[in-house]
Amino acid sequence: MHLVTTGNSTVDAIGKINLIGLAIPRIWYQRINRVTPKGEQQPDAIAVALLADLVDWHRPGWDGTVKFKGEYFQRQLSAYADFFGVSLNRIKAASDVLESLGLASRFVAGQRMMWKVHPAAIKKITYP
Repeated sequence: MHLVTTGNSTVDAIGKINLIGLAIPRIWYQRINRVTPKGEQQPDAIAVALLADLVDWHRPGWDGTVKFKGEYFQRQLSAYADFFGVSLNRIKAASDVLESLGLASRFVAGQRMMWKVHPAAIKKITYP
């Protein structure tokens, strides 16, 4: 656990919390955009969060194992819509953005939605 003190009690207290979960590089908000109805580019926060979740699932577990069964991660668009509290259309649009940027792809096998992330493309937008 974090034993060094910074002199800032809030920073020290947060440093003692073992936070796990989604890591979102700030640059993703500059690089992952959607087109608004007015034709303007703006950060796509849902696509950013979706990519962060997909990346988290593809990171090795704390014990070095894969977090999902099979070759591809499986999660329905409707499950993501529920998870993020947005419409199914909004999740589909966000996943379309990720696919158009080459960051992730999805396909259906039987009744299952399969996801694949593309590490080289993710690295490229994270470290331009």
